[in-house]
Amino acid sequence: MSFGSCVKLPCGNRSPKRPRDDAIALWNFKDELGIPRNIDITTSKLWEILRKLFEDPKQDTLSMKVFGLILINKFICLGYGSHIVKETSMVVDFSFAMFKLTHVCQLVVEELKKAVAAWQVAGAEWRAHPGCFIAVLLAYVEIIDEPKMNPID
Repeated sequence: MSFGSCVKLPCGNRSPKRPRDDAIALWNFKDELGIPRNIDITTSKLWEILRKLFEDPKQDTLSMKVFGLILINKFICLGYGSHIVKETSMVVDFSFAMFKLTHVCQLVVEELKKAVAAWQVAGAEWRAHPGCFIAVLLAYVEIIDEPKMNPID
């Protein structure tokens, strides 16, 4: 049984975008949201922006991009802090239709490997449950009552 069939995350044929330092993507995203370039983006700030965007039906595309960034930052590619930096490169041209065609399981497994390696470093500042721990946990909780995955005797 594969990891993808266990957790029910999209396992499409598109390779996932990876978090990376991309100053241009970060600046463009800040410009799109109207945030000055010298101000850090935090998830709490994104929630505020998302509430405002939901009130304007013309902002659906930007709302989905902001929601996608929160999803990626808080559930798939968790980091050490709450600032959004590397994840902005993942939401350039973001859409849930394309996200569904992406091999998200591949990204989750890679992020888990990085998290385990970071966690095992003695004295590292990043010693918690980083990576995709939350995504895996939520996906597992979703399938607990799935008859095919958990047959009742």
